[in-house]
Amino acid sequence: MRTETTLLLDLGNTRLKWWLTQDSQVLAQGHGPARCVEDLRGDSLVDQLNQALTGVQLGAGSVPVTRVFGGAVGAPAVKAWLTDWLEERHQLSVTWVRSLASLDLAMHESLISLRQPYAEPERMGVDRWLAALGLLGLLARQQWPKPWPSWLGSGLDGRRLALISAGTATVVDGLVLRQQGSEIKGDMSGGLIYPGFELMRSGLATQTADLADYVNAARDHVVGPEMPTSSIAAIGAGIAAAQVGAIDWLGPVHGVAVHGGHAKDWLEAYSVRACAVRAAATQGMTLPLAQAGEASDLVLTGLSLLAEFSGEWQS
Repeated sequence: MRTETTLLLDLGNTRLKWWLTQDSQVLAQGHGPARCVEDLRGDSLVDQLNQALTGVQLGAGSVPVTRVFGGAVGAPAVKAWLTDWLEERHQLSVTWVRSLASLDLAMHESLISLRQPYAEPERMGVDRWLAALGLLGLLARQQWPKPWPSWLGSGLDGRRLALISAGTATVVDGLVLRQQGSEIKGDMSGGLIYPGFELMRSGLATQTADLADYVNAARDHVVGPEMPTSSIAAIGAGIAAAQVGAIDWLGPVHGVAVHGGHAKDWLEAYSVRACAVRAAATQGMTLPLAQAGEASDLVLTGLSLLAEFSGEWQS
């Protein structure tokens, strides 16, 4: 383990999130729009980073920032601009992480191992890979879920999880856990990628003749488990059902971890599905239902593990 102050960057399709960390502690954090270079120049994001980096470097008794780790799925031009800006302004080189076929990482308390099935591992979105790594780290430290649920009472071995990234796109990944003593293994089983909440709304609003007004009204509509009887309700319920229904492709799972900018929207839709499942059960029908919870900032958590134990992992 290395004791250094590190800047972590999570560059998504629409936003950049950042942490300053030392060991496992987050010293500062922020976020801002990052669809294009103009977003970075015109928003307070660059000011945030300037103040944070300068403050840490000048603070009494602090350790200067010497490393930058990043994961990027956003615009290549934004990634390139950030790389150049950090180099020219702060003399910091960015290590942009890529997805690996396998990773073994020795933490203080355990060894975590991550495997993924892509024939070309680097083509898996690094945000998906880092999120799975971050989730394994939280499970190893028993920091997620809280409170510790009954389905984990006998340990992690053999448990199947759904990992949901609810952002510009929604991604559903399967994660099968194995545990032997203090070693935790996670096997990613593949996943689904489809339009997120806003992309579904914008598609209906712009690609149909007369649904735009209904789509806008559906934003404020509270979705319930009953079958919709108006266009507004049908759009709201249809989007909610599409977002959470894809989880069934994974088969039965024990738990669901959700992260991303629309995590709360996804969990609200999932809670409606839970009501529908319980209603179906009263009529003798059974549908799969697993406990779901938010696991915030999984990509940055995965990056922080790589930074904290940078000398302790093998690929």
